[in-house]
Amino acid sequence: MAKGNLTSCSQLIDKLRNSNEIQQIHSLSLDISDQNCKDGLNEIMNKITDRLTLNYRGTLLYACSVYDCSDYFLIIISNIILGPYETAVEAYNLIIDNVDYKKITQEHLKESINRLCTSNDELDHIEVIEETINFLKKKQQ
Repeated sequence: MAKGNLTSCSQLIDKLRNSNEIQQIHSLSLDISDQNCKDGLNEIMNKITDRLTLNYRGTLLYACSVYDCSDYFLIIISNIILGPYETAVEAYNLIIDNVDYKKITQEHLKESINRLCTSNDELDHIEVIEETINFLKKKQQ
């Protein structure tokens, strides 16, 4: 592939930062992930916390799977609790595979378990919440 055909990481990140269209946000996030852009995770996480993407975060969380997401642990936990099923599953996958638990304080683990335990039992993804609780309890010292 000719070098001129590649879009640079900085261009992709700038486009993502300025996009307000869900399809474009998803596409750009996946492109950033595919290119493993060093600074891409921060901008993808900014979109995950944007109200615009409230019911469309599953793909964004999937795009984070090439990164160490330890610094965003609490945001990921929030998406397990608040997200629809696809979002909760993708967030759970990040909790399992993309968090270095040496970087997570016991206080944050305890807080997260408590938040998960008090979440709504009628959610369509209660089994994802229960699996997350069980996993995090194993990570407590």
